[in-house]
Amino acid sequence: MKKIRARCRESRFVTGIIPVLLLALAIGGCSSTGEKSDAGVGAPVEEAGQSGSARGGAADGAQVAGATEGGAWTASELQNPQSPLYTKVIYFDYDSSEIRSEYLDVVAAHGEYLVANPSATVTVEGHTDERGSREYNIALGEYRANAVRRLLLAQGTHESQIITISFGEERPMDSGINEAAWSQNRRAELLY
Repeated sequence: MKKIRARCRESRFVTGIIPVLLLALAIGGCSSTGEKSDAGVGAPVEEAGQSGSARGGAADGAQVAGATEGGAWTASELQNPQSPLYTKVIYFDYDSSEIRSEYLDVVAAHGEYLVANPSATVTVEGHTDERGSREYNIALGEYRANAVRRLLLAQGTHESQIITISFGEERPMDSGINEAAWSQNRRAELLY
């Protein structure tokens, strides 16, 4: 199941990134003046977290979708690896629906994003590991999704922007039978 899910994610990534890359190549290849446009499209940029000298110079034409030459992010903040909104999986401790302290700022940032974007909606999926009965795990997944929901609402998000669902143990991220796998399965996912 893990391999199938990974292949689906890879497939979605490849089919989503190919048009972006083709567009970037077309725009970059058509630029004849060498001047930057207002949006910075077609200009060489540094990869996130790397300087030009670390990569061998900015003149090699590498681009990062959504970033401008100065490092400013121009695409959706949900796709910015430097933003807390990039984190869309909240992990939980065993048999708990309490949001860990390291994820409080992440969920708060998602709440602020939803307040600033009233037309946006998010689905919060609650998941558990395989231990416990099916009924117990459905309930625990619901508690986890609702814990995230309550924190989003506390940030001022409108109720109509949030959908919660529990999958319990039915959609594991890792199908292993050990603590490392189980810790990956105890989660809530935010899907926009």
